[in-house]
Amino acid sequence: MKSWRRYLLRSTCIGCYAALLLAGSSIPSPLLGQSTGPIHKVAGPLFQTSDRCIACHNGLTTPSGQDISIGFDWRPSMMANAARDPYWQAGVRRETIDHPESRAAIEDECSICHMPMARFQAKVAGHEGQIFAHLPFNPEKEGDRLAADGVSCSLCHQITTDKLGTGESFVGGFVVDTTKPKGERAEYGPYKVDAGHARIMRSSSGGFQPTESEHIGLSEVCATCHTRPGSAGKGCRRAAGANAVSGVAAQRLQGPAELPVLPYARC
Repeated sequence: MKSWRRYLLRSTCIGCYAALLLAGSSIPSPLLGQSTGPIHKVAGPLFQTSDRCIACHNGLTTPSGQDISIGFDWRPSMMANAARDPYWQAGVRRETIDHPESRAAIEDECSICHMPMARFQAKVAGHEGQIFAHLPFNPEKEGDRLAADGVSCSLCHQITTDKLGTGESFVGGFVVDTTKPKGERAEYGPYKVDAGHARIMRSSSGGFQPTESEHIGLSEVCATCHTRPGSAGKGCRRAAGANAVSGVAAQRLQGPAELPVLPYARC
């Protein structure tokens, strides 16, 4: 099996710094990141890595010959490299060193959007999200493969319409259906798929059911990770209760010093 390192491309991801300055390791907001309701455990993995999708979604050209292969277009993107970006990894490592008492909470929070498949699978199993336990990525381990794939195909294309566009959906508050067994879970796309192609896609993707839905093209799907209330777009930060972020940390993590630090601002 090819090493993931062969796919490591120069990252274009700027990444957000994570300053989760907590009084303890608890997080006061709903923690499945992805749902405020109960998570129903299902047998088998909830996700597949992108290689299962790229098998079909490449070799695509327009009538004029322009290559529009989705897989190759996605591979060097910020989403594909969300977990591999060394700048982001270094930023999270710095925060865990500066605030060792909050390491578990920092890793769990930052993995919501940067290692969403591995984190979601961990939450379903009753565990917290981890980052450095997956590094360096070992292609023989399922959790590492899901982590390395970053914001991947079977994560975004399983996001349902539940809570989209509401505050509950922000900061990784997307909802993935965990109630259906393997072979019945939907992966949404903007187009209708005929029976022949659907059969091929189910086989290639490991059993997902291709399902037409207009919501997959809405910005509200992207907003589930790309909206951080209270952050003013300046990166991740959180203050616990009356605890304030230090001046140096505030400048490093928030940008301009005049920006206020908001209690419990999700990153």
